Amino acid sequence: MTFPAYVRALAVALVSVAFPVSVSGQLGVLAGAAASVPLGPYGDVATLGVQGRLGVVLGQDAGLRFAAHGFWDRNPHRIPADHSVVYGLNVLVGFGLSAAYELVVTPWTGLGGAVHARRSEQFPGLNASRRGLAVTAGATVARPMGGFSPFLSAFYERGLGGLDSDRYPTGWLTVGGGVEIPLGD
Repeated sequence: MTFPAYVRALAVALVSVAFPVSVSGQLGVLAGAAASVPLGPYGDVATLGVQGRLGVVLGQDAGLRFAAHGFWDRNPHRIPADHSVVYGLNVLVGFGLSAAYELVVTPWTGLGGAVHARRSEQFPGLNASRRGLAVTAGATVARPMGGFSPFLSAFYERGLGGLDSDRYPTGWLTVGGGVEIPLGD
């Protein structure tokens, strides 16, 4: 998967800014899955799908956190045998808040790049792809348990520019969960 130069530059800039910040740093990996619910005009064409997510996280459970994750969504269309695949990379910043019952709530916001590929077996002339920027906002609720932290997540994601046009609407909500595993001590 190759990302446009502006997405790679954005990721490098955000990571460069993130690492000098005094983050009492724990590096971890995350993996998750979610239901993907198309919203707005995208929801008029596509139906409930799935999302997979893999990434890295920097920061302790409570306090300033940074994450980068790749995602892959597949949503069937209302026309049988048609579907959309949306994939990309998000760079996020969040702040972990300790909560009751040893839960950590982390609101997140971020920016990244996405590709929206439509595929039609019935109408092959409709096959097309668009790429552009995408914004993300959401939250995770985690329960640290020794060597790992299972979490529940909800994110709103929306394409910008060419991914937010009448012909190519791209906006969705994901609700799911996963696990974060710290690396090192």
